Amino acid sequence: MLPRLRNLVKILVDSCDSVISIGLNAEEGFVASMPILPQLKQLRLRYLPKLMHTRLNQVSYGNCCYPNLMKIYIDSCQSLRNVFSLSVAINIVHLEELEVSNCEKMQEIIATRSGSKETLDKIEFPRLKLMRLESLQSLKSFWSSESQEEERVEVVDLAPFELQSLFNDKVAFPSLEELYIVNMELNNKWHIALTSKSFSKLRVLVVKSCGKLSSVGSLNLLQRLENLERLEISKCDSLEEVFKVEEDSWTREEDETTLRFHQLKIMRFEYLPYLRSFFSGSCILEFPSLKELSIECCGKLETIIPTINAPTQHFFNKKVTFPSLEKLYIKGMDELNNKWHNVLPTESFSKLRVLVLESCGKLLSVGPLNLLQRLENLQELEISKCGSLEEVFKVEEEETSMKIHDHTKREEETTLVFHQLKIMRFKYLPYLRSFYSGSCILEFPSLEELWIECCEKLEIIIPTINALTQHFFNKKATFPSLEELYIKGMDELNNKWHTALPTESFSKLRVLVVESCGKLLSIGPLNLLQRLENLQELEISKYGSLEEVFKVEEEETSMKIHDHTKREEETTLVFHQLKIMRFKHLPYVRSFYSGSCILEFPSLEELRIECCEKLETIFPTINAPTQYFFNKKVVLPGLKKLHLISLFNLREIGTGSLPLHFIQILEVRDCGNLRNLFSSSITTTLERLERLEIESCEVMEEIVASEGVEEVINQIVFPQLQYLQLSNLPNLTRFCNANYALNLPSLESARLERCMKMQAFAFGQGRDWQWKKKKQKMMHDNMQLRQLSR
Repeated sequence: MLPRLRNLVKILVDSCDSVISIGLNAEEGFVASMPILPQLKQLRLRYLPKLMHTRLNQVSYGNCCYPNLMKIYIDSCQSLRNVFSLSVAINIVHLEELEVSNCEKMQEIIATRSGSKETLDKIEFPRLKLMRLESLQSLKSFWSSESQEEERVEVVDLAPFELQSLFNDKVAFPSLEELYIVNMELNNKWHIALTSKSFSKLRVLVVKSCGKLSSVGSLNLLQRLENLERLEISKCDSLEEVFKVEEDSWTREEDETTLRFHQLKIMRFEYLPYLRSFFSGSCILEFPSLKELSIECCGKLETIIPTINAPTQHFFNKKVTFPSLEKLYIKGMDELNNKWHNVLPTESFSKLRVLVLESCGKLLSVGPLNLLQRLENLQELEISKCGSLEEVFKVEEEETSMKIHDHTKREEETTLVFHQLKIMRFKYLPYLRSFYSGSCILEFPSLEELWIECCEKLEIIIPTINALTQHFFNKKATFPSLEELYIKGMDELNNKWHTALPTESFSKLRVLVVESCGKLLSIGPLNLLQRLENLQELEISKYGSLEEVFKVEEEETSMKIHDHTKREEETTLVFHQLKIMRFKHLPYVRSFYSGSCILEFPSLEELRIECCEKLETIFPTINAPTQYFFNKKVVLPGLKKLHLISLFNLREIGTGSLPLHFIQILEVRDCGNLRNLFSSSITTTLERLERLEIESCEVMEEIVASEGVEEVINQIVFPQLQYLQLSNLPNLTRFCNANYALNLPSLESARLERCMKMQAFAFGQGRDWQWKKKKQKMMHDNMQLRQLSR
């Protein structure tokens, strides 16, 4: 059949357990001279455990069978011993991508069949740009003159291959740009005797999970990689150096030599437990274009390049420079000490935009003030899981009286401005006490996100010297552009955390998330609430002591609020931007705000209240208990989504101040004391309700409660309702026990399950459930409902 498919461009053979050969008859011993698939560009073979023969690895007398093949992908062909025969490899000149993985019996990529007349000294892949070799445990060489018989050989003595290099002077890759070597049994000789053309254009080199490597290569390989842009080495358990200098490989005076990598932009070294240095030679390395450096879980790495005969080795020193470095990630480096930055070249780090330090157990601080000054272009700072860190930046004793350029002479009056910093995150720092202990003022005019999580001992960002009371935020640090504030796991945060805020701080805040701050009784007073005029999202969760979200202090009861009337009772405070409010896991919360001024939220779209055990009523009603979450002064005119979850004492939702005309989604779950959802008169306002979900409300008997015998409502209509779910409501008997018909003209999907007492949706003469749509889906356990379509 193959000769008829001369225009075939792509072949994919996948998961065929019995396939032994592709492109050959069982008795064929060679390939016909005519190219049978001249247009084929891509060949992909996957999960063919018995495959041994393809037209690629058979001797070809004449033209190549796939002369225009550009891409070859072979994966999980466990019986395949090689990819190409020598004759095919010579003629496959258009190949651009070669990926071979998970072929456990593969010994060579190119093989000369025993007994054949194929002979050649060198092979070149002139257009090959990408090569990936992964999980080829038996592979010892890309091509060797010593080849094994492919057929009728089950056990192969691999001893002759033990000392062979993966690449040698027999194969040239003049155009190779990307090389990935993953999970291979490589030794340190894998690149010996490369041809002069090979690897000179390499842009990407990734070596991963090669357990026998003690170094990636020698100096001659390091010199050859002048066009390298990305270098990634990871999970090589024996690696001690990235590049190693052989004793006889350097003839010039190393101390005066500078080796520059003009194109290298990214270097990543990850999970290398025995790595001690990047390079052990004496020459200086320059990375003028390096943008990102990532070092993770290299436990023994103490220096990038060691300084010979130096009593102390510093992680960064003058033997390596990074003038263009923008991103620095250092993670899982327990041996990193407080002197890691001491001898930085002047030009290094001046362009740094992102600094991330994680799990560096010995660090007491990130660095001194001079490092802080150097980071004038820093945009993102993240410090996490450093178990000993006490300060982010520390002032050394000799710096206490230093004068900072372009500032006043007295340090107490000094202001240090970080014009570019946009994000700061501090997470899981159990001994952190302050961001900076010096006396100068820090300004963050561009800071947009501040995240502080699980820093149990952190009581203040910058301490005020000789102050009797220290406030978490004070005038020593200003955040005029802050848009997102996350405070989590801060048990020592007290109710005065906001008291000394500079006037300009928080005025642009859009997102406020406060979680697991056990001592807080409220988020703040009314003056903080007033300041948050641009707030769009508010989330408060996991507070063991919180009783009120915003509290009115005694001294504020007669305050006059700008642009409002003089009497507080007539004051209206409007939050034009607030769209989302979430209150979760607040076991003692009873109210949102107990003050007398009116709070309006004209843009609020979503309200979620979850696991607030003390709440009995959300909105005030005539028959409501004395305590409710929102009082009559809180107005939510445009609410679209209401989620009430796990409110075990909730007895009534209430709608006193809640217009329901815009509600689209209503979800009620695990509210064990709720007997009904709303009254029949309220249903007339739910004209935009699209989704109604009620689940696990054990005592609920009906969804809609009747309000008396004088009602004139004949039917309950939800004109826009598209989805209805009633689940695990063991006492629900009807949608409404009054004599109403239920009309759901837009319903598309309904899900009813574990409502064992339910008989019908409403009383009536065959009018239990009406709709006009034809597509319905019903699910219910142990009951049947009548469905009428008109």
